[in-house]
Amino acid sequence: MSDDAIAYYSRVLDEYGLSVAACWTVIEPIGEPITIETVAERLGAEPADIRERPWTAAYDEPEGAQVVHLARAGAAVVMVEINGYQGREQSVRLSEEARVHSAYWNVNAVSALSCAAYGQLLVSFEGLSPDQRQGIDICALDEELDPLYAAVHALHDGAGDNLWAVMMAIVERRTGIRLEEDWLREDCPAIVVPRAHRHRKTIGHSAFFDPELEAALWLASGSAYQAFTHDLVELLVEVGEFAGEPEIPPIVEHLAVEVPVGDRRYQVLERLAARTAEGFENTSITKPVRTSRAWRRMHAAWALQHALVPPEHTPRPVHSLQALRLILGDQWLPVRNRLRRHLLRTP
Repeated sequence: MSDDAIAYYSRVLDEYGLSVAACWTVIEPIGEPITIETVAERLGAEPADIRERPWTAAYDEPEGAQVVHLARAGAAVVMVEINGYQGREQSVRLSEEARVHSAYWNVNAVSALSCAAYGQLLVSFEGLSPDQRQGIDICALDEELDPLYAAVHALHDGAGDNLWAVMMAIVERRTGIRLEEDWLREDCPAIVVPRAHRHRKTIGHSAFFDPELEAALWLASGSAYQAFTHDLVELLVEVGEFAGEPEIPPIVEHLAVEVPVGDRRYQVLERLAARTAEGFENTSITKPVRTSRAWRRMHAAWALQHALVPPEHTPRPVHSLQALRLILGDQWLPVRNRLRRHLLRTP
């Protein structure tokens, strides 16, 4: 995306009071154009209740009510919410026969950038933590995220505060649709979404990025899990370039004699994880983050630690797999199939 787009959103968010708490959502239909009435129904409101409302309407409604402003953009529908979150909360439902991108933030600096399609959450994450992702395709936005990493890095260094503008620019880059100032200068069609929605139960966001692989991992036999872990560790040592690190030789020896996962002898990996995390924090982002050696090593070390010393709430290394998926990007599929073969019940 261009610096001009980021500058445009930085100005618009400030001038129109959107920088405190807002949600911008673009709904692109797959097939027939979508109507604002259809969007209102998916949000649980009555289409007959759509009427022109001022942008300040959100602050005039009872607590818990959400005001959603709607506009057509070609075949798509856009949603603008002041102090609202329906675009984030209902992105899965809104994506029925459509693709949905949403950028959200609130007064407490909680935020989310998400993408859903065909009723499935592809990826969603906190804007301040772009590596902590959920969804069934956690790398769906990879090609657009370098400016976001740079914005987060600059924010931590006290050198910038345009994170929300970058998120907006990412949505524009993905959809080709811009938040036009004309929509913000006058009253616009809007609906009020009450706290108690009338539609069927809301579809929750899935935390799985590869449901079949993760299910197979949880159901694996002891011998299959052991073979899987050996291969996963070998892959992480390779992608992290850890062969020369002092913690690795004893770890390899422990695995060779089948020291069980979770044993305290694997806790030396905490040092490696801390060392690589510090290395990334001290590295300037001057290149695409996916090609950054410091970023790759940080995630590989974290994944290695969690594969051999998994936290109690996830005794199998599902988060390690997610980190490896982030590192590998388009090279993930053959590695995924290699790991999956350990978990097959038939040869």
